[in-house]
Amino acid sequence: MEEDIYRAIGWCLDLASPLDFLRRNCNAAKASKQEISTAVYILAVCLVDYTMAWIKPSEKAASALYCAMHFFTEGGC
Repeated sequence: MEEDIYRAIGWCLDLASPLDFLRRNCNAAKASKQEISTAVYILAVCLVDYTMAWIKPSEKAASALYCAMHFFTEGGC
């Protein structure tokens, strides 16, 4: 029923993927290409792990970026 109403008024509701959140977070954090690539890799590993299915997409993206940025900071890992 709701979908019919949305279509009638011309709205399109899409779910944001973790990559969408990661893209926004990387722009906000002014992350380097190296940090972005690492964050995408970490996020890809998280997405195929079923035990992490309950975690919100925004939290997965934020965590992946945090880990990547922490890894490349002075004295990181």
